Amino acid sequence: MIASRTASLSIVFTALLAGLTAGAQAQSLTTDFARGAEIRASADGGIVRIVLPEDVYATVTRADLADLRVFNRAGEAVPHALRHSPLPPASEAELLNVPLFPMSRLPSSDSLLTQVTVGPGGAVLQVRNRPPTDAAVVSYLIDASMLDAPLAQLSLQWESQPGATFLARIDVEASDDLNAWRTVVASAAVAQLRYAEHELTQRDIVLPAGVRARYVRLSWPKELAGVTLKAVGVRPHGTSPSPEITWSVRTGRATGAPGVAAEYDAGGRLPVEHVDVEFADRADVASVTVLSRPDGSAEWRPLQTGVFYSLLATGEQIRSGPARITRTSNRHWRLETSREGGWTADRLPRLKLGWYPHELLFLPRGEGPYTLAYGSVRAGAAEAPIESLLASLVGNANAPDRTTQGTVGTPRDLGVVQALTSTRPWRQIALWAVLLAAVVTLAGMALRASRDMSRT
Repeated sequence: MIASRTASLSIVFTALLAGLTAGAQAQSLTTDFARGAEIRASADGGIVRIVLPEDVYATVTRADLADLRVFNRAGEAVPHALRHSPLPPASEAELLNVPLFPMSRLPSSDSLLTQVTVGPGGAVLQVRNRPPTDAAVVSYLIDASMLDAPLAQLSLQWESQPGATFLARIDVEASDDLNAWRTVVASAAVAQLRYAEHELTQRDIVLPAGVRARYVRLSWPKELAGVTLKAVGVRPHGTSPSPEITWSVRTGRATGAPGVAAEYDAGGRLPVEHVDVEFADRADVASVTVLSRPDGSAEWRPLQTGVFYSLLATGEQIRSGPARITRTSNRHWRLETSREGGWTADRLPRLKLGWYPHELLFLPRGEGPYTLAYGSVRAGAAEAPIESLLASLVGNANAPDRTTQGTVGTPRDLGVVQALTSTRPWRQIALWAVLLAAVVTLAGMALRASRDMSRT
């Protein structure tokens, strides 16, 4: 009889454990997630791709986005997987040195004292200048006829007097025949400035996407009369377009020693890869260290140290570019400055966080519309049986894209506020209580049976 009772309790124990395990793995749209958004996609059996909205990062409870599911109309979870958006290549196209020719103008004439000889392939063979000794260089001609790809960037190398500082604007024009010219960049900033022990240099000019030209001309204003352009490097555009950075701007609060540091809340677990500093004043410069941490109890970890600046030139603003950092999903951020005086409490800079949203891919099983649900402390890591399928279909850059783009509606509350708290539902508590009681009873009966057998 004891053996029969023990077997019965074992069956009960196994059933309860299976029920609890199933409850921990299967989630419901109506009871386990706080927020959601409708997904519109065709249910043709193909893989659907969507871009996660920012509200997902502001709501999820896990940095790996494991508390996220896709449900069909019947409330069934469908297989899904996450991947980072295709990022720019780790190594950009190399700068290519191209021929450079100075061009001068007579002080009393608008005509250029220049004779250009072009070869059969379009390459500039010779530029003859016969200016008087007091004629200044007013522009530089760049021969980019050997490049077939669109132009992405110009990098200038110059010589100047020791200690020289300047901030000037130049125009960039493009042509295919040296006769008709079109402006592609107006008032590009070039600078060589010194601040304390720091030197600020702006040598690069980013060109608009899709600029194709055999020849490029740079204007050279009077402010650069003492500066000689020695070489120009041209960076062609890559074959794959770079994804657009999503920017989130945060205001900070002063902390620690007055004027030295400011802390910021990212508002979610954003996968940040770029940081920038936006000063309160239009003209400012400071050496800044950027730090972050996942929560309020962790140690601050430095991510970037450098000089950020905002300058005024002829009424226009010139700013330093953003800094690239290792991807991090930390929510708490901190800016520290070593400059004298720091920042006043009412002039704290704003922190700009740049990130690329994840792509979510799922199989549209069942009828739509589908719902993207997220934000739950009850949801564990979901199985992703389509990972290997995705690797073969969308993981190969040379393979055709077999995904279709879905659209995400406006995020909304699903009415399950408790999903964001660690409080367990009463049914699960009751199941665990019954399970514990069964374990204790089973252990007691086993001990009693062991004693009876010993006496026998």
